[in-house]
Amino acid sequence: RAQEPENISTIRNRETIKEYYADQDTTLRDFYSTYDPLDVNYLDKEEYAEFKKRLSEQDIDVLNAGKYYNQFEVENLGGIPMPVIVQFTYEDGETEVFRIPAEIWRFDQTSVTKIIPTTKRVVKVTLDPFLETADVDTSNNYFPHQQKVNRFDAFKQKKEVANPMKRDQISKEKEKKSRS
Repeated sequence: RAQEPENISTIRNRETIKEYYADQDTTLRDFYSTYDPLDVNYLDKEEYAEFKKRLSEQDIDVLNAGKYYNQFEVENLGGIPMPVIVQFTYEDGETEVFRIPAEIWRFDQTSVTKIIPTTKRVVKVTLDPFLETADVDTSNNYFPHQQKVNRFDAFKQKKEVANPMKRDQISKEKEKKSRS
């Protein structure tokens, strides 16, 4: 919760509103004035205990394994079944590549969901990191999304660089001017 960006309304209210009516008259406060939906109450604990009672020993072992379960969905936009190659980048900078064979598409040719358990927290996911598949649009292969520069913008930004002979000519002219 602390890492969430602050809402612009909250920022502006803090700047413009010095004191709220609820601060001036505390009788205006109600349940929702202090309610936090992420706070755990007795009922939540009771429901969680009931949930754990319904779990098998195997499910409890999975829950207590201390692993991160990374779920992702891949869509087959081109219609051709291909292997799914995924690279995870962990918090410590280490990377790991997972190669899932094309048979993953046998039940649903449009999209599949896969869960890969890891022992470290994943901060970045790259689909087809080595450009091995016939993916025409690689702009949607990243999480979090990466902004790519298209070829036209890259061409526009390219500064004209003089060839070596022209640079030598300019250099000689400047040297000649500096001596005189």
